[in-house]
Amino acid sequence: MDRGKQTAIQEKPAEAWVQIFQKLSYEWEKVWRYGAADNMWPDGITLNRIRKEMLQAKYLIDGSCSNEGLVIPDEMPHSYMANADKIRTQAEQAKQGYLQDKAYQYLCQMEGRLTEQQKERTQLVITLGKVRNLIRAIEQDDLVVMREYGNDGQFSKEIYETAENVRMLPMKQEINKVIKETLKMDKDDGDWQLEGQMTIYDFVS
Repeated sequence: MDRGKQTAIQEKPAEAWVQIFQKLSYEWEKVWRYGAADNMWPDGITLNRIRKEMLQAKYLIDGSCSNEGLVIPDEMPHSYMANADKIRTQAEQAKQGYLQDKAYQYLCQMEGRLTEQQKERTQLVITLGKVRNLIRAIEQDDLVVMREYGNDGQFSKEIYETAENVRMLPMKQEINKVIKETLKMDKDDGDWQLEGQMTIYDFVS
């Protein structure tokens, strides 16, 4: 037995390393079945890290006590993700929910009408960015981001609050623009007002 291995075993009994191995084995099984949602990287990377620790523990156990039942799992592809199909399904459902959300639709409509300062004040870009990151992840089949952002209704409250912030902005200039466009359309359609008659625009100008 080499000196490094002997020193490690002397510092900790072999039976303790068996318990460590068993704990690592349980952790590996749990990640393989359910994934590690707290990590922003694929489950395969986590599984192979745990496997490496299991190999180290088994190395320290070998020759010191019985290692029966201490099975080392196969190395996994780094891209492996547990419950991949479920993640895809949930992400797609979440995306559809946002696209049909009236508050989200409102924010998309207002995005091009706000100044950069107004967007920053209302957090509009950040809010829309989260949903768009989810949509992009679905298009690219990025399971890590889909798992992070794909919970149904995860951003619904934030979307609603952002929409309320936008509605509270002073929008007189924008209202004038919309009314002007509407009046122009009416004029083009031949819907002329009587001479001297006040228009809606007169009330807000």
